[in-house]
Amino acid sequence: MFYREVEPAAALRPLVHRFWALRGRPAPGDADFQRAMPDGRPEIIFNLAEPFESRSPAGLVRQPASLLVGPTTSAIELRPTGAVDLIGIRLQPGAAPELLGASGRELLDRAIDLEALRLAWMHCLAERLAECSELDERL
Repeated sequence: MFYREVEPAAALRPLVHRFWALRGRPAPGDADFQRAMPDGRPEIIFNLAEPFESRSPAGLVRQPASLLVGPTTSAIELRPTGAVDLIGIRLQPGAAPELLGASGRELLDRAIDLEALRLAWMHCLAERLAECSELDERL
């Protein structure tokens, strides 16, 4: 697996903490559930390959192709189901209302399919990311 983080341009720093990418094919041991630890920041995640699954006491959930993960108070258990090609936008605390029209409280411990938010700019961004084949261009 290949992971990379990129700092945003100065104009985006009040809203965006980091852009990140995760690509590759999971090794046999990587198909186990991994814990994503909470850091208090909401994230927008675009999955351009096979879906991930999350595990909770309620059972397994297949994640949508694009999602908003609100600030979390506990670890999330995730695993890939095949090829991995993720682009993430880790937001600054407090940026959700301006970008998404939702408060941190509304998003707390939730993962929301971005399609449900119906934000025009989000749909355009997902399409543009899918059209880019080079990682640097996406980031």
